[in-house]
Amino acid sequence: MKTNVKSNMIYSPQNYLEVLTGKCYIIHGREPVLKQVCRILKENNLSAKSYPLKETVRAVRVRYPIVLVDCSEFTEDMRLVPQYRWFRVPDNFEECG
Repeated sequence: MKTNVKSNMIYSPQNYLEVLTGKCYIIHGREPVLKQVCRILKENNLSAKSYPLKETVRAVRVRYPIVLVDCSEFTEDMRLVPQYRWFRVPDNFEECG
């Protein structure tokens, strides 16, 4: 079955942004991860549209090529708040390695 999911890997925000922009970014804890990723995508004229993991069926139905990105964060008391999102990649996307 053909799918628009283009990777079996879960990308870190930094790796995802580097694959799309060719630039290296540092994601810091002063601002939500998802907000930083979306801002950087927009600054590079790329789509910032994403879908939460729980909306996988919807993300797959859109038919754009997508990859899963880990946008998890830590709270001030160091509790992990998991957040995985489906983000768009170019039609010609190919993984390295």
